[in-house]
Amino acid sequence: MKKTIKRAALLFAASMLVASAAQAASFSVAPTGSFDATGLTSVTFDVFLDVEPVDVGYNVIAWDFDFWFDSTELAYTGSTMTAGTLALTSPENLYANYMDLVGSTMLGVGSNLIGSVSFDLLMPLQMWDGMADFAVLSQLGTTGADLRGILLDDMMTGVQFDGAEGADVGVVPIPGAAWLLGTGLVGLAGLRRKSKKS
Repeated sequence: MKKTIKRAALLFAASMLVASAAQAASFSVAPTGSFDATGLTSVTFDVFLDVEPVDVGYNVIAWDFDFWFDSTELAYTGSTMTAGTLALTSPENLYANYMDLVGSTMLGVGSNLIGSVSFDLLMPLQMWDGMADFAVLSQLGTTGADLRGILLDDMMTGVQFDGAEGADVGVVPIPGAAWLLGTGLVGLAGLRRKSKKS
């Protein structure tokens, strides 16, 4: 229920964004879809800012945004950011911050890796539930005193951006036929042991 409410809040935030003709960048996350974590103990999500060919690129002097993750399935273990810092601000939120008014981070046309976020998988792993377990939250870029929720370029222009969802981490369910086969093999082993004792 808690996850459903948060999912609805994420979708509502995304729907409140107004598309801008000047906006030519968006986030993406890898992996996406249904990520099979069978046999794994950890997972890393890469976060990209994708710059469209209509722009030469962005000289970014600041960014300030949040990530969300499902803390019932993932435990945050660390991150690597190309610039700035990332901090755990609640059991399910990470806050990314970067500001350098003198220098800048050049983001060219195409996919620009801005960070990698790692998690331990909480056991026992569940089957896929159809909902992303990691996401970049949608934000509305603004300028002014409150820089929270923006990408700020070297022209001091705040950039609107949409959120992006990562993978639904889970395990491949063992088919019923495999359970039956396993049970049958255990039963046969028991019969064989019994017949040897006789």
